[in-house]
Amino acid sequence: MDFVGNINLDGLDPLEKCQEVFLAYVKSHIDAEVFQGSGWADTLFPNLGPSKEILDAIIPDRPIALVSYDDHSLWVNSLTL
Repeated sequence: MDFVGNINLDGLDPLEKCQEVFLAYVKSHIDAEVFQGSGWADTLFPNLGPSKEILDAIIPDRPIALVSYDDHSLWVNSLTL
């Protein structure tokens, strides 16, 4: 598989800003087979944590894996699961 770069979500708030950055990255790497990144904070998801549906809405047909800023959590889409 071809891993493409690193989507940097460090310090981005609110969640909508993370989604904008991620969507822009996906659009600029349209031929990528897999997406990976890091830097999101669990404070963006105060009650339940990140949901796969957020990432599914952006790109449902390729794996996505985003590591949290503290390396303790992984946010993925349905395909990755």
